[in-house]
Amino acid sequence: MKKLLAALLIGGLCTLGCGEPTGSARVTTGPTKKLDTAKAEPTAKAEPTAKAEPTAKAEPTKKTEKEGSVSLTGPKAAITVEKGKKGKATVTVNRTDYEGELKVTAEAPKESGIKVTPAADAGKGDDLILDIEVDATAKPGDYDVTITTTGKGVKDAMAKVKVTVK
Repeated sequence: MKKLLAALLIGGLCTLGCGEPTGSARVTTGPTKKLDTAKAEPTAKAEPTAKAEPTAKAEPTKKTEKEGSVSLTGPKAAITVEKGKKGKATVTVNRTDYEGELKVTAEAPKESGIKVTPAADAGKGDDLILDIEVDATAKPGDYDVTITTTGKGVKDAMAKVKVTVK
């Protein structure tokens, strides 16, 4: 019984076809060898099975451009235009890190009889030339005309031009 129990614990019960009669087991014991692990050499070298590839490529940091800006400076003095006549005004464009084209709009007060038209090349340079036309029926007085520029990547800029109708 002790041999049977030892066989079960060490290697399991031998069944049909192992060279022993059914129900018996052979247990062999012998001297044991002590391994010197300090002298042991590895039997196989570990090699990577695949090269690791990055999952995403880092893009080089783009050089950020300074944020440009635009401001407008209107004429210091009022532009005087007689009824039924035409005049001109110049608004200076102050650009900082922005060389793009600007869209220019001009708005005179309703019922003032003043029509302001930016010159054809307005918005391309540093000076905005404005053509001012006053209707013959306009009431004399001082009127503020609002000039606005818009451009890609910059905030809108605004200036007032005072027009005196005589």
